[in-house]
Amino acid sequence: MTSDGMVTASPLSTGDLDGAEDFLRLGQGAIAGALLAVDPRGLGGAILLRPTHEAARRWCARLHDAMGARVSRRLPINATEDRVLGGMDLAATLARGERVVMRGVLAESDGGIVVAPLAERLLPSTTSALCDALDGGEVRLERDGIAARHAARIILIALDESAEELGDVQVASSLTDRLAFVLQLPVGQDDGWWPDASEIAAARTLLPTIDARSAARDLSHLADALGVVSLRAVLQAVRCARACAALDGRQVVTRDDVTIAGRLVLAPRATRVPPSPEQPPEAPPDQVEPPPTDGDEGESTNNAQQELPNEVLLAAIRAFLPPDLLGSANDSRGRRARSAGRRGRESNGGARGRQLRAEAGRPSAGRTLDPIATLRVAAPWQRVRRAERIRDGRSAANSLDVRRDDLRIRRFKQQSGTTTIIAVDASGSMALQRLAEAKGAVELLLAQTYVRRDKVALVAFRGAEATLLLPPTRALARAKRLVAALPGGGGTPLASAIDVVHGVAIGALREGQEVIALWLTDGRANIARDGTPGRAKAMEDATRAARSFRTLGVSAVLIDTSPRGEVSARDLAREFGGRYIPLPSAQAQDVARCVTQSRRGVDA
Repeated sequence: MTSDGMVTASPLSTGDLDGAEDFLRLGQGAIAGALLAVDPRGLGGAILLRPTHEAARRWCARLHDAMGARVSRRLPINATEDRVLGGMDLAATLARGERVVMRGVLAESDGGIVVAPLAERLLPSTTSALCDALDGGEVRLERDGIAARHAARIILIALDESAEELGDVQVASSLTDRLAFVLQLPVGQDDGWWPDASEIAAARTLLPTIDARSAARDLSHLADALGVVSLRAVLQAVRCARACAALDGRQVVTRDDVTIAGRLVLAPRATRVPPSPEQPPEAPPDQVEPPPTDGDEGESTNNAQQELPNEVLLAAIRAFLPPDLLGSANDSRGRRARSAGRRGRESNGGARGRQLRAEAGRPSAGRTLDPIATLRVAAPWQRVRRAERIRDGRSAANSLDVRRDDLRIRRFKQQSGTTTIIAVDASGSMALQRLAEAKGAVELLLAQTYVRRDKVALVAFRGAEATLLLPPTRALARAKRLVAALPGGGGTPLASAIDVVHGVAIGALREGQEVIALWLTDGRANIARDGTPGRAKAMEDATRAARSFRTLGVSAVLIDTSPRGEVSARDLAREFGGRYIPLPSAQAQDVARCVTQSRRGVDA
C-alpha cells in the first residue's frame, strides 16, 4: 500500500501469471499463506506434507505475522480430552470447594493458529474436536457436571509427517475436507512473496464486497471435470478466488483468480485427469448424437460452454495435477485395504493401552484407582461436606473428604495382537513337489506375518504324531530355518495335529490375542489319536477333534493341497467352521495370496 492509501498491485495481478513457471516462481506456499491470512474462517487451514522442522517453523511464523494472529499454539501429541477441550481445574476446585472450569488448547487459541504435529496419528476424539472448532468456531464442554462453550476461531496447520513411501495425504479425511490447502514447502530456500499486514488488512476490508457467482459456476464445472466430489472443496475454491481478488485490490473475480483457486484447492484433490482438447472422449455408439442442424447449432454450443469449463482453464490446471494421478489413487485405496487388517480387535479393560475415561468403581485385582479422576469428582462437594461436618459436630479441619461414591477406576483400550498358527502336513501323501510348494507358501506367509508384526507358531505333522516346531514368536529367521529343514514321509496324524493347534490357540486366546489357524494338508488322515494306523478311525478322531476346535471360535482356513481336491478335506473344513480353499495346481504365491485374501474377508 502506498503512502496515500492506494493499494499497490501484488504479484497476483491479472496478467502477471502467464503460465506454470510464473506461478511456481511466486511460491505456492506463500500465496496459500497470504490467502489464509485474508480469509481464515473460510479456508480453514492447510496440510503441510512431510515438511522439515525448519521449513514448517518458518512458514507458520510468516503466516502468524501476516494475519496478525493473537496466539500460535502447538497441539500436544496424544493430548487428552481435558487438554484439547478443557475441563475442571482440579487445584482451583479443591481450593474453592466449587467447580472451576479451565479452557483447553482450542479455546486458548481463539483467533490464532493451532499447529498439529503428526496429524496423521491424531486420536479420533481430537480429530472430532478440531472438526467442530473449524465448523462452528467454538468448543462445547459437557461432562463432569460442566456445561460450557468457549470461542475457538482457529486456523489449523496439520503437519502430515508420515513416511514418504506411503504416498499422499494420510491425515483423516474429515480434517482434510475442512482444510483448503495441501502444500509441500520448499527445502533450503525462501518461501516466496508474502504480503505485509497492511495489505492483508485492506484485503479483509474488501473481501465482503466481492461477487463470485460466475467463479462458483466455473469452479463447480472444474471440480466435476477433475472428479472432486466434496462440496466443501468447491466452496473453499470459491473462497480462495474471492481472497485472490481482494488481495489484488479488485471487486471482480477474474479467470486468473479461478485458475489459482483450481491449482491450490482442486488440483491436489483430483481423482481423474480430464481429457485433453486434442483427444476428446469418444461416446459409445448408442449415445452418439446426430450433428446439429443450422437451427440448433448455436443452442448446442451454448450448452456445451455451460456444461464444461473453459479448455484454457483446464489446460492451466492439468499441469498441476499430481504425477501418476490414477496410479497413486489406486495405490492409496490398496493401502487402506491392506492396513485395515493390520490391527487386532480393540478390547476394553486390562492394565495397558490407551486410557479411556475413568468409571465409577472400587479398586480390586486388575482395577486400578484413578486418583485424579477421583479428586475431580470429590472436589466440587468439599464445601458442602465441610458444612455437614460442622453441623454434625465433627472436625471441620481442611482435610479432603473423599467418599466411596467418588472412587473412579482406570479403563484402558488396547489393540489385541494376532497369532497365526501354521500347521503343515509333511506326511508321505504329500508328494515331494507338493511339500516344496507348501514350504514356499509358508515362507511367504511368514514374511507377511513379520510385516504385520504378528506372532507365528509352526506345527508339523508326520509319522505317528504332530510336533510344535515353534511356539508363538516373532522370530522370522528361526521359523524359516525350521521350515526349510522339515523332512517328509510317514503317516498323517491329523487328529494329533488338531490337538496341538488347539492347545496353542487356547494359550494365545488367554493372552488376549486374535488367532488364525492355517492348515496346509490333503486331509487324508491315516493315524489315529492313539498312534495306531487305520484310515477310518483316524478320520473319525480328526472329525471329533475338529468339532472341539470349532468351539474356540477362532478363524480357520484349510488349504487343500491334494492334486484333485479331497472330499475329506472339504468335510474337515466344514467341521472346523472355516474356509476351504482347493488349490490343485497351486504354486507358493497362490497359497499365500489366498490366505491373505481370507484374512481380509475377501472371497478367493
